[in-house]
Amino acid sequence: MRELAQPTNLHLPRRHLLHGRAVVIIGAGPAGLTPARLLQTAGVDVRVYERDAGPEARTQGGSLDLHEDSGQLALKRCGLEQRFKNFGRP
Repeated sequence: MRELAQPTNLHLPRRHLLHGRAVVIIGAGPAGLTPARLLQTAGVDVRVYERDAGPEARTQGGSLDLHEDSGQLALKRCGLEQRFKNFGRP
């Protein structure tokens, strides 16, 4: 794994918790990509690492149940509500 170029997030205000820190998320599933996207929309430089080469690298699990007041709300805050509606199954 290659290392992040340092320093990072210096564009954030000096008092910001993540100023000068690297943010790395391991796992590109919904639980990794959602906080990564939320951090991106807040202007945070974040890197996501995934072991699998791509979505077809192995058989994926079953359906994911996203409730309106939690998982779907997170997608809405990420700006991904319409994409969810395009690809989700009722």
